[in-house]
Amino acid sequence: MQKTHSTTLDRWTDAQQPILRETRVCTVGEVTSLITTLLDVPGLNGIWVRGEITNYINHRSGHRYFTLSDAESQKTAVLDCKMWKGYTRHMRFTPQNGQMVEAYGTIENYAPHGTYSLIVTQMRPTGIGDKFLLLEKWKSELLEEGLFLEERKKNLPLYPERIGVVTSSTGAVLQDIKNVITCRYPVEILLSPTAVQGEGVYKEIIQALRNLDGRVDVIIIARGGGSFEDLFPFNHPDLVRAIGSCSTPVVSAIGHEVDITLTDLVADRRASTPSHAAEMCVPDKKQELQTLKIQKRILQNHLIQRYEDAYTLLNTLRERVSLHGMRQMLNEKQQELVDLYDRMDRSQKMQITLKRVTIKEMGARILAKSPVRILMHDIPVRRSYLFSLSDRLVMSQNRIIREKKEELSSISILLSHMNPEDLFSRGYCIVRKGEEIIRSVSAIEKEDTVRLFFTDGTADASVKKVTLHEKI
Repeated sequence: MQKTHSTTLDRWTDAQQPILRETRVCTVGEVTSLITTLLDVPGLNGIWVRGEITNYINHRSGHRYFTLSDAESQKTAVLDCKMWKGYTRHMRFTPQNGQMVEAYGTIENYAPHGTYSLIVTQMRPTGIGDKFLLLEKWKSELLEEGLFLEERKKNLPLYPERIGVVTSSTGAVLQDIKNVITCRYPVEILLSPTAVQGEGVYKEIIQALRNLDGRVDVIIIARGGGSFEDLFPFNHPDLVRAIGSCSTPVVSAIGHEVDITLTDLVADRRASTPSHAAEMCVPDKKQELQTLKIQKRILQNHLIQRYEDAYTLLNTLRERVSLHGMRQMLNEKQQELVDLYDRMDRSQKMQITLKRVTIKEMGARILAKSPVRILMHDIPVRRSYLFSLSDRLVMSQNRIIREKKEELSSISILLSHMNPEDLFSRGYCIVRKGEEIIRSVSAIEKEDTVRLFFTDGTADASVKKVTLHEKI
């Protein structure tokens, strides 16, 4: 069959060679028609194809879409496949990614998309694909090394200054990342360009990653969507270990949200798209400004409340240390002193009265006793006790009077310090605007006329400038 196929292609090429050499320009439809004619050969009709299923989609319509990957050749080759709903009813198994199958069908060209596909009518399983077996082997090894543990992953900086990007310099991924960062929170972006598809490309990605490690605050490793084969380099264990050993936090954005690679598992954060990765790495300046405005408003309200509380406390203290308040306090202390003196006087008189009664009682008892005992013992003892009691009473009274005099003297000194005349003698004066006493500079304005009261007279003045203290 292979020989027939080759011969047919050669014969068609020879027959059509004059047409291809004509100078006229062909339309897309004509070229598509030629391709369709080219593919309509026995070698591509009713053939069995063996390969590994990747990118499998079981569409809600009942149709199946997938690709067959050839892992046996030196270079990876893929073939787009479609299996319509009517043919899926006869399958006795459920296809899965990584499964080796043999598919029977015909190669057809779909002109609207400009692609060719194998239209599958039958399919039978043959085993598990080599790439999926290799992927599971790598995943198991890396899992045992602890590279996927959550506790080893690093936190992203809140306000980065430099962001490194590992991706292709020509793709749309880089532009998407730049657009998002520029709009949200402009920072410096360092690109470490690398290829993101092809055999052995993981080595170039590792080198690009190492070029940024330690030079930026966070690294984004990104690639657009693609097939299982396109994303396979991001599963290589050497790349996974390189990401795990980075001292800089790494955010992965490989393929679409449904695509999960080993790079996504080892990265400190995984993003569904490159744009999402950029959003994760930088804050939103609009939201940050709004937060600052709220914090500013809270701080202003707090300062205003503190000022009002302090102003209220100051007025309270002013009232307490005012001349009227001091006089009232002095009068209260003087009254307390008079009351205490009266209580002491009454107590002393009461004590004397009680002692007199006691003396009379003692005298009565003495008279009832022997004259010799009275002369020799009782009278001296009682006399000594009375003298001692009288001395203690006098000493206590003197001490209390002395303490009250000292307290009264201290209050008098404090009151004298609050005397307005004493304040005048030290250079102070009272400022009035009309009948109002000026206590704050905010109560007067430029060109106002005020009157200054001194100890020996008054003076009228005109305000030329009003300056409010900066701290207030």
